[in-house]
Amino acid sequence: MGTKEQVQCEFLLLQLYCHSESSFFAKIPYYYYIKEISQNLKEPMWLDKIKNRLKERHYPRVEGFVQDMRLIFQNHRASYKYNDFGLMGLRLEAEFEKVFKEVFAIQETNESSPVV
Repeated sequence: MGTKEQVQCEFLLLQLYCHSESSFFAKIPYYYYIKEISQNLKEPMWLDKIKNRLKERHYPRVEGFVQDMRLIFQNHRASYKYNDFGLMGLRLEAEFEKVFKEVFAIQETNESSPVV
């Protein structure tokens, strides 16, 4: 990952840390210690782990960073299917997707838009 992309990912992560509900996702999730839940998850993931991976330049491409971020929310949905905590994950996930598109200047296309 180039320097520009590295800084963009760090900025995006910082934006999520500033979100009011991010503290719940910053540290290793409690379900990591519950065998019945954790064995069904691909890999436990949390914000501090991603921060360390960024610091260590673990991600060769932005795609790996985005996959880890989305893994946080996938794991959260699987662990809190019928719980108010699930809504917290949905809100932070929506914030991530919004800021990701802004930081990387990704514009959504509308199928009814004329092609230029």
